[in-house]
Amino acid sequence: MMSSLLKVVPVSAAVLGTGGFFYKTFSSTLKADEGTNEEVQNLFGRKSRVAVIGGGIGGASTCYFLRKLHGDSIDIDVYEKDDRLGGRLSTLDVNEQTVECGGTYILKGHRYMVQFAKDTDSETNDVLNDAKMRVWNGESLINLPSSMWWVDLVKTTWRYGPLNLWRLDNTIDFVDKSFKRIYNLQEEGVSFETVPEMLSAMDETQQLFEFTQKSFQQVMREKNIHDSVTNELINPIIRWNLGQDADDVNGLVGFLIAGGGKDGPVWNFKDGNNQVCQKLFQSSKAEVRYHSHVKSIDKLVTNQSSEGSGNQRVQYRLLGENTDAGRSYDVVIVATPLEIPSCYVDCDSCQEWPSLSDLGQYQKRLTNFVESELNTESYNVAPDTQETPDVILTTKADKTNYDTVIRLYQTNGQKTLPAVHKVFSRESLTEEQIKFIFGDKVKDYKVVSWLACPRYTAEEKFISFRLDDGVFHVNAIERMKVGVEFSAIGARNVALLASKYLKESCSKL
Repeated sequence: MMSSLLKVVPVSAAVLGTGGFFYKTFSSTLKADEGTNEEVQNLFGRKSRVAVIGGGIGGASTCYFLRKLHGDSIDIDVYEKDDRLGGRLSTLDVNEQTVECGGTYILKGHRYMVQFAKDTDSETNDVLNDAKMRVWNGESLINLPSSMWWVDLVKTTWRYGPLNLWRLDNTIDFVDKSFKRIYNLQEEGVSFETVPEMLSAMDETQQLFEFTQKSFQQVMREKNIHDSVTNELINPIIRWNLGQDADDVNGLVGFLIAGGGKDGPVWNFKDGNNQVCQKLFQSSKAEVRYHSHVKSIDKLVTNQSSEGSGNQRVQYRLLGENTDAGRSYDVVIVATPLEIPSCYVDCDSCQEWPSLSDLGQYQKRLTNFVESELNTESYNVAPDTQETPDVILTTKADKTNYDTVIRLYQTNGQKTLPAVHKVFSRESLTEEQIKFIFGDKVKDYKVVSWLACPRYTAEEKFISFRLDDGVFHVNAIERMKVGVEFSAIGARNVALLASKYLKESCSKL
């Protein structure tokens, strides 16, 4: 096993490991562990206390899984620095139409998100499933569809070659099947202190970890897949999801994005994806403290015998704005991206704590919300025809300074009317660029700048899930891939680690 207290997992630190893989019904994953409740309830003569830093989907999922594991035997306090829950899940009003501003799309194959919707009795919307997607290469829209599916298949096969498409599909299928083993491992209560350990359990051949140490483009070339497939089929999707390109990101995140279509239709929560955070916190009976900005953690260690040679009792206090410094916790869950300077939490009293300079960076993205129809003349298509796109992806060859243009749905499930489009860009759009995309009939225009996801690298480094004895980090999972389902997977892993720690601490005392 790798050290539980690594600051940053070095690239050479892949661990060989095995993981059992067999199917059990998903409903069995959420039953409380019998016997756990009594064990942790008597820890230190009171209920165990857990602090969760962050009110987004990672924090909400952690509370949900902890409550399922321990019932009423623990107290959970949530510290949220803002006045709302949801984190990077949020909505925005554009001329009286409410649309998703942050994480927008969920897939039917996202098992935890589907379970959250079921357990919280949430209504959902089917969105984007009939959307017409096109790729703009800076000069024309490529891969325009016909009215007959078999014609499209022939055209795609002719353009990219059957062997290239076969190799691509085989690699995506391998990554998809390997990754989904995590659900079965977590059903059996298996937890991991680092992302490389998790990847090793998913794939005994170690290919998943190896993919994280090479660029996506390099891996595609090693698989003898032509650059045209990368540039025209996969890179536009990477640009949409991450605001980066295939030669910037590692191979694993590229294939996980490319395989998203295998998880089925697209949906989201009615009235906003952030609603599920509120409901998960409520169902987990967590006490939420708003406007509480935790800036540092203070570790307190005391011996449990008069001679000073007994077992040690470890507790933590949270320091910052509007925190209760007099309240101690047995476990702290950090459910906020430490790599973002404004979210960083320090712990001087912890032996192996990652400094901000050790960590990676997050990718800045500008989300432009524009109430306007597309300027179809710029894209050489007739308006209001089968060729008019709902989603325009771009290639790296495009020089118009945007990654994606998407016709949005309202949070009530209806397509925006008048049309509202979301444009992802890396820099501010100029008036000339806005005019190219939308013409002269822009009615409303808003821009949201945010650090949406990690800035992935061709040789990825990973922060540990376990930061100290009783401190765990949900967002470590985001160096594998960002997204609501991945946050839930990271949350369940951290909940299992925390549960194991609580029981071991109790048995020692």
